[in-house]
Amino acid sequence: MTVVLGVPTLNRHDLCSSLLSSAASGTVVPDLAVVVDNGSGHIDLSGVAGRMPVEIIRPERNLGVGPSWNLLAKRFLSDDSDRLLVVGDDVTLHAEVVEKLIGVMSDGSVDFAFPDPARSTMHQMFSCFMAKLSLFEKVGFFDERFYPAYFEDNDFHYRMRLAGAVEAVAPCGYDHINSATIKKYTPKQKEAHHKQFRACRNYYVEKWGGLPHVEVYKVPFNASGA
Repeated sequence: MTVVLGVPTLNRHDLCSSLLSSAASGTVVPDLAVVVDNGSGHIDLSGVAGRMPVEIIRPERNLGVGPSWNLLAKRFLSDDSDRLLVVGDDVTLHAEVVEKLIGVMSDGSVDFAFPDPARSTMHQMFSCFMAKLSLFEKVGFFDERFYPAYFEDNDFHYRMRLAGAVEAVAPCGYDHINSATIKKYTPKQKEAHHKQFRACRNYYVEKWGGLPHVEVYKVPFNASGA
């Protein structure tokens, strides 16, 4: 089994460094960490050296969240023995997260797992989740038309339910700084962000006939052929 930690980042390279350090300090350390650096900034690896190899991918442009996740899944999930742990750059992992997620996914029926100490909610599950190849074989990849972010996770989770993918909760936790990327935006960037958010929201409604949790369609665009 190979465990790869995948992390897209844009402008919070400081937080990304903290995440990598937390992953390298866990009870089980990933075999490899891969950072998709959509902002091409400096990532301090001093807290990781000697404990976990790190590969940094620097695209020519900001791929966005969904395409970055797809890149990681396509490159590092070759068969169902592989595990991809996708984490936001604004997360720090508790020591047992990787170990607990691997344990939950030892049940061969599980396609997708996320940490939650209460084992009862799905709050922020796409800020930290583990997946294997079977998940994407059942569901497909993230819809890259949700760009650069927002609603790609809602869309994927709804499709998981439609496809019958099996998800599970691991009894462990992590710390998450909400909207860390947006906090470093300039006013102009924030204005563009709000415009993109509205476009993604409208696309979601067009695709599923309603907002998350009140979807109407069972196939995209109500089988309109779009």
